[in-house]
Amino acid sequence: MKHGQISAYDVWADFSFWLIPVYADATTIVQADQKDAPASWSNCVSLMDQVKKVDQQEDAGKQLNPNESDIADFYRSEGEENDRNRH
Repeated sequence: MKHGQISAYDVWADFSFWLIPVYADATTIVQADQKDAPASWSNCVSLMDQVKKVDQQEDAGKQLNPNESDIADFYRSEGEENDRNRH
């Protein structure tokens, strides 16, 4: 996105299902790293800011605030899907 090769909408449409819960889970780590090195994770934060804006426009922000249970359910379902694909 930073170089104009893909739009924020395309990233949101194709990847928000995974990006939003994983980023929500990692936010405390990102913020902690940024205390010591403010530029760390800057591309990731910028990407997520843009994805969040698109989600607000396209889906009324329904995905943007997953709670711990939502995040756990996401990982569980991804693990189950991975297990099914192995067999």
